[in-house]
Amino acid sequence: MFKDEISIEYEKIIYSNSAFIEPVIDGNNLTTESTDRKGIVVWNEVKKTISKSGQFLILTCVCGIADDGGFDLVDVKRKEKSVLWKFKDESNWIWEFDKFPE
Repeated sequence: MFKDEISIEYEKIIYSNSAFIEPVIDGNNLTTESTDRKGIVVWNEVKKTISKSGQFLILTCVCGIADDGGFDLVDVKRKEKSVLWKFKDESNWIWEFDKFPE
């Protein structure tokens, strides 16, 4: 987390008042294992997945244009006890999370 006077430069863009996350899925740190797949979470899209299934732009490039980072829509399927994210980009990631109790 970078607040106020603290900032970080990434791909010639300076970020402050920002939070950076490093997703670890099944023990794999996706930030360190890929030099070209770093992006920004689109929180408004993630919020939509709380209540519905569909296609959402969950990740985008740090510049804000999803295609620049190779990102595409994510198929989200809400199941009885879990939520499935299937990435439609070249990663072919499939992530399944336990559903939070409502």
